[in-house]
Amino acid sequence: MSGSVDNLKAPAQKTNIAAPDSYKKSPLLNHRLSSRPRFSRLSFTGRGLAAILLPILLIGSLLALFILRPHSPFPPQVQRDTSFPLYYPSKFPAGFKLDRGSISASGGIVIFAISDGRGRQIAVTEQARPQNFDFSSLRGEAFITRVGKATLAVQEERTSASLLADQTWILIRTPFPVATSDLKALVDGFKPAGN
Repeated sequence: MSGSVDNLKAPAQKTNIAAPDSYKKSPLLNHRLSSRPRFSRLSFTGRGLAAILLPILLIGSLLALFILRPHSPFPPQVQRDTSFPLYYPSKFPAGFKLDRGSISASGGIVIFAISDGRGRQIAVTEQARPQNFDFSSLRGEAFITRVGKATLAVQEERTSASLLADQTWILIRTPFPVATSDLKALVDGFKPAGN
């Protein structure tokens, strides 16, 4: 047993180690010691928030102006040469697209073509609304669009549509049959060109 007494050690004593004075002076390590922070949290947060939000608002405003401004497919010369508002299809059935190279104006009539996806052309003409024409004589299915009253006529070999706006008459003619739903969707997608 005498060996067991020798193996016993006294418990370690706790020692208090004081932090160096440089630690006590550092506001990063002990924020309680500094009497007043360099920057107030509110002013830093406000500056940081302004630095983030200002560019976002500026970019957002520019994008909104670009997106919301009317995108007219008509060349400026065609817009200047017409005395009536121009319209263009903004929504197309699958495969249809506006042929921008076909847009021209002559004798008070604007002409352009729409391709149907198979390379076939649909002719579109726009002119000032005639004063002495009886539009009730147009035969076919009548429906209302956001631009005005439309009439859709289907013959054996071709399909045609008439769209009557306040000051403009739009005629759409195809030398081949087009599905009624496609032509109706095309006519319904016309909107002002913003000229």
